[in-house]
Amino acid sequence: MTKAADDNEGACGACKRVGELICCEGCPAAFHCRCAGYDSDEVPAGDWYCWFCAKERNLPYQHPKAVFKPPRASNCAIMLASSDAAEVFYRCRPKDVSEGYIELQYLDILHEDEIVHRSSPRLWHGTTDKNAWSVVAPGAFRPNCRLFQVDKAAMAAAAATAAAAAARGVSQQQRQQLDDL
Repeated sequence: MTKAADDNEGACGACKRVGELICCEGCPAAFHCRCAGYDSDEVPAGDWYCWFCAKERNLPYQHPKAVFKPPRASNCAIMLASSDAAEVFYRCRPKDVSEGYIELQYLDILHEDEIVHRSSPRLWHGTTDKNAWSVVAPGAFRPNCRLFQVDKAAMAAAAATAAAAAARGVSQQQRQQLDDL
């Protein structure tokens, strides 16, 4: 896990709070581990790319590797993706948990109970805090870390402005003033 570097956002792209963040290697995005879908002890090793940069590079998103740990309280919601693509999630409640599987009851939509392997990428390992999710349809949710989009054109323009200013010997403070215009 890395703290936000100079070229990454200083606050989480999902919940907008500061703290210890994992930073995307491809864009300024940075997220709390739990907002990016990981349990706090499931930090991905090596270079990490946000949802959009992984898709852009045709890389698989680094889903959590650990076996899903259901919440201790039976009234806590679990987020389950509609497919392995893990783009739309539904709130569920655990009905039965075994060593390898979890039986889930959907809460907001009419759907048969479902039995899912506890290592399935469809199970969301991160936060279920309402500030980290957006409603995309009745009963359907998407984590804000998957809605965070970087304006690549603006990034390229800022990099070009910085390079041009550096070539002219313009100070960092003067570059900031230029960017603010």
